[in-house]
Amino acid sequence: MNTLPAMTRHFLIILLCCYSSTAALAQISGFVKDKQTGKMLEGVEVFINNSSWRSVTNKDGSFILEGIYPGFFDLVLYKKGYVIFKSSLRVQEGKLYKLNLDLLVDEKPRAAKIKKDAEWNNNYLWFQRGLLGSHELTDDYKLENTPSLQFELKNNTLTARTEEPLRFENRMLGFVLNVYLQQFESSVTSAKVQALISCQVKISDDYTVQSTWERNRLKAYWGSSRHLFQTWVMGTAEQEGFAFYDSDKKRVNPSTWISAGSFPGYHKINLSQQVEVVYQLEQGSSGLVGNSSGQASTLKPVESIEVNDLGVLFNARSVDITGSMEAGLAEFLPIDYIPTSSIENEKLDWKNFYNDPTHVRPYTPESLEQLLKLSGFSSVASFPGLRCKDISWYRGKNRFLKAYYLLPFRGDTSWPVPQFLKGHA
Repeated sequence: MNTLPAMTRHFLIILLCCYSSTAALAQISGFVKDKQTGKMLEGVEVFINNSSWRSVTNKDGSFILEGIYPGFFDLVLYKKGYVIFKSSLRVQEGKLYKLNLDLLVDEKPRAAKIKKDAEWNNNYLWFQRGLLGSHELTDDYKLENTPSLQFELKNNTLTARTEEPLRFENRMLGFVLNVYLQQFESSVTSAKVQALISCQVKISDDYTVQSTWERNRLKAYWGSSRHLFQTWVMGTAEQEGFAFYDSDKKRVNPSTWISAGSFPGYHKINLSQQVEVVYQLEQGSSGLVGNSSGQASTLKPVESIEVNDLGVLFNARSVDITGSMEAGLAEFLPIDYIPTSSIENEKLDWKNFYNDPTHVRPYTPESLEQLLKLSGFSSVASFPGLRCKDISWYRGKNRFLKAYYLLPFRGDTSWPVPQFLKGHA
């Protein structure tokens, strides 16, 4: 018989959950040195590709990456003047990895200084469209560090290369990205991009800025390929807004294609033919609402498709994705991003969502009241429509009733009535 009080049981459960989630995380540490001289290298950026797990080596060449989820990743090292280093590794649950790594001096001749003339500027605009994609977030990207960015236009195809990482600031999502361009080739209709990316997640002391970033990250996640794969292997894709159709345009059950993966924490998606996926939810004035037309994407298997619990592909090239999920850099989310809200919560609680003071534009009386309290005000009360009145209207226990019964008109009425009759709460 369980004799623990209810509160004690809940406390123990919380502790166990916290411990298990922390125990599952791994750590990578080590040293980086010049392979020829043996000198320890300071200022080397060490990161896991497409993630916010990053570090910069200290004077003694040491680095540490913490809080890494189990999976298969690419470890990348970069320092100006050296050849970029990339190595695939498997990270296992709770393991501590210690590495000694070397960098080779890059002996290739430096490119000549770029002339940023009218032709370069036109190519740069083309490059931006191909790299960032067509999205509402595109205009809020700021690109820095372009001195070595070179273009070549041939047969209506633009190629680009650079000797240094491109630095992007996404002001809508609160990310700063270092993009190590490996390949860029863009036609008028499509672009082929390969890059190594490290992500710095910005943190603001202004909670309204921080909450705006978090909200926009959620919007970028919903309907993305990452959202699709994560909910697909969890068996919740359809209830989160995804509809699946085969080549004959017949709706199919996606759960029939899921089986155990080759490694712990991975799932196999057994696609033998092309499938169309339509995301049928969109942002409406009353929260997330249905949209029968949806945003369509096509998934075409190239080889065996395996996905981990976070929706990250084991091999990004195992499936070709075209359509709305063919996201550009403007919608980039690091692979360690964890959504802060679920679609079900959004659909079920949309009325209270607009009372949430962390919403992008809180506007209800309740949210404004919370906003003021969070900003340090005390004894806050809101009165819709009661404006510019003597202080006596706002005092006493019956202040709302006074405003309701003694002021027959709303404060924003367009009727030609005396001011002292306006202010109906």
